[in-house]
Amino acid sequence: MYPSLAVDLRVLEFVNRLYLRISPNNTALCDTLRDFLKSQGYQLKGQDPLRRRFSNALLWYNSLVQATNDYVDRVVEDSRKSLTDQTLSLSSPGITDNTHSGRDEEHGTKRSRIEEDEPIRHRPSEYLRRRCPLCFGGSSALENELSCIVCLDACFTQKNNTQSYRDPPREHPRTVFISEADVNTWQRFVDSVRPNGTKSQASNLDNDGYEGNLKVPNSVLDGCESSFIAADGARVKASTQFFDSTGLMGLLCR
Repeated sequence: MYPSLAVDLRVLEFVNRLYLRISPNNTALCDTLRDFLKSQGYQLKGQDPLRRRFSNALLWYNSLVQATNDYVDRVVEDSRKSLTDQTLSLSSPGITDNTHSGRDEEHGTKRSRIEEDEPIRHRPSEYLRRRCPLCFGGSSALENELSCIVCLDACFTQKNNTQSYRDPPREHPRTVFISEADVNTWQRFVDSVRPNGTKSQASNLDNDGYEGNLKVPNSVLDGCESSFIAADGARVKASTQFFDSTGLMGLLCR
């Protein structure tokens, strides 16, 4: 209600663009600014007169910019979808309205599309086009019956202490993280369809077989799988006594 510091919006935008080129460091920036003002004859009182308040101003400025961009994108996308739905209804009166299902997909929800009478999609969704314009923007590889090329990687040094507090429920409008509830849902699904027990490696090559059209024996595939920590579900990656999250997995674009 009674702010004690005002920061020009142009200064905040300058810092944003500066942090795209150097490692973000509000402490060094504010100490430099305080020293510069002191050399010009402006003495700021207190041991830390700038850093905390400047950091809050930068945080909420970024939040406003992100919220504005997200709002404009939603308005544009809703207009585009309404035009597309009108075109589909005029060309094919029997096609059902899928405005809600399309909006759910843009938010990344795991809503099943099997039960919906939805027309065949000839281009990737707006959600995918925003994630990677190179893969899904313009002419996509979907024309060649190829959805995308991605890789999975896991990092077991990213842990969360059991005793530490979780972050507040405040997300970036275009967050790339999957919610913990969705992760737990897919974990239960994988556990329900995973065969019981572990695959035993063939000790005798005569009894070793091939899987499908693969030209590599199953024993070689099993040995390759067991060499990766992430693929070994029986191996403990970190102590569950001290950490409630023992790793971070990412689905990376090509």
